[in-house]
Amino acid sequence: MSVSQLVHTKLVISGLLGGIGGALAALAVGHVDPNMSYWTTSGEFVFITILAGAGSVGGAFVGSLVFVSVRSLAFAMVPQLWQMLLGLVLLLTILFLPQGLASLIVRRPRRRSAEGS
Repeated sequence: MSVSQLVHTKLVISGLLGGIGGALAALAVGHVDPNMSYWTTSGEFVFITILAGAGSVGGAFVGSLVFVSVRSLAFAMVPQLWQMLLGLVLLLTILFLPQGLASLIVRRPRRRSAEGS
């Protein structure tokens, strides 16, 4: 398979999963409303991706759990500034964990020293 075929396959799979997710959301809510696709919703997905790291599926689940926890705690602590606290968490993640939270879990292979080989 060529690279372009793999990219196309991934695009089709992601579209399929997005469609299934939308259909399940419509069944769960009972209707589809344009407010469901407000720009902040896609911003949450970008935030979760940056927080978790784009390299692992498990990291996305952990990132979404951390996002919801931080959002709930920030809103409970300071309702007027919860968005600023979320932004601060995002900035700290970008500065100190540029690969996301998943980089804390993923083990990197150790380099062998020239003396030990």
